[in-house]
Amino acid sequence: MDFTAIDFETANNDRSSACAVGIAVVNSGTVVDTYSTLIHPPTLEFLDLHVSLHGITPKRVRKAPNFSEVWPEIQSRCNNGLVVAHNAPFDLSVMRSCVDHYDLDPLSGQCLCTVALARAVLPGLPNHKLTTLAALFGLTLDHHDAQSDAIACAESAIRLMNLATAEGVEGCCCDLEYYCSRGEPDSDYNAFDSESSPKYTSSAQVRIGGDAPLVESSPPDGRFRGKIFAFTGDFVFLKRADAQQIVEAQGGTVKNSVSKKTDFLVVSDEVLDRYTESEQTTGKLAKAFDIRNRGGSIQIIRASEFRKLI
Repeated sequence: MDFTAIDFETANNDRSSACAVGIAVVNSGTVVDTYSTLIHPPTLEFLDLHVSLHGITPKRVRKAPNFSEVWPEIQSRCNNGLVVAHNAPFDLSVMRSCVDHYDLDPLSGQCLCTVALARAVLPGLPNHKLTTLAALFGLTLDHHDAQSDAIACAESAIRLMNLATAEGVEGCCCDLEYYCSRGEPDSDYNAFDSESSPKYTSSAQVRIGGDAPLVESSPPDGRFRGKIFAFTGDFVFLKRADAQQIVEAQGGTVKNSVSKKTDFLVVSDEVLDRYTESEQTTGKLAKAFDIRNRGGSIQIIRASEFRKLI
């Protein structure tokens, strides 16, 4: 999927106070173009909290272009129809506020929020902040640098889309105008915490969590026919119910307990790492080791290996 990831930094709480923008253009799953610039906001009123996060000061933007001068560059890179942002309600409302302030023509098309997509595809994560996704995917991130955030958002989106089904991605998209026209955010929204997004729902997003798993898997071919699976630990890329559905669609059976008849125990990477470091284990994993030590044929595999199997 082709898209453009965008990130804004603001000088203060006014949504039209954009002081930096970063853009990453993705074609066929690869970042092919980037753009960033400081922006001279309508006033040079910078709040200390904002400066402490992004390091941008009035002096740095004094000779920078204003938003109307930057807008053609943004438009030219967002013309493929899908705009992606991490916490889209914030970044896209900043964009729309700036567009309105300078009486410019707004963008049209679709948008996708990577917070929403990450929550749907990686329910096992402790949170879905950009810093967390960057650490999970091994991405370099200088957080609150607009260019770095945009690239990390783009790279995270690529990986999340690879994990999700096409229907799952589509279910997280909505009309660009939906985010742009939200106005002021909910009272519990914190623009600097990508885990405290406003409560938003669209007709497209309601489809998330339907009968079809969000995680991509191969068409049924009976590869697990006659095999018995058990699972232990939390999986960041797949809900337990979806894993069971995939195993059963491939002819296998999922049990809640481990026995000598179990063919595969799928263990979360976190559980196996904890066992390797300190020999802490779960009841299922301990029993699987005992069965194997007694000559049983149970296979203990990481969740990441299971993903390759499906």
